[in-house]
Amino acid sequence: MTRNRPDYNFLAIAFGGIVFVLGLTLVSGAAPEADREGPVYCGDREMRPGGVCTTFGRGVETSSRDYGTMAVEQLQGHGWVVWLLCLGVLTSLGAALVTGLYIHYVRSLAGRNS
Repeated sequence: MTRNRPDYNFLAIAFGGIVFVLGLTLVSGAAPEADREGPVYCGDREMRPGGVCTTFGRGVETSSRDYGTMAVEQLQGHGWVVWLLCLGVLTSLGAALVTGLYIHYVRSLAGRNS
């Protein structure tokens, strides 16, 4: 009894591998940034809780903001990192799942045809 050899579409498997690596790249790029809040800065100086950031324009005070306001402003664009992390995890898991199911399907077809 000889078994038929599975006839894989290697382009599809390579595409699944590329999508998997893309997902891992998103995860490795976003993971270190997702949990980091970092210090709050006023210009180039680090602020402490209770501090006030005053900016001047042409020798005249233009605005004053407290530590809490500055922290919120600096973390405003931080949410996209979490979305990138989730997208990377879903992409890599989805690529692995779909590619694995494709390989299983081709093997089962080869097993039925023998």
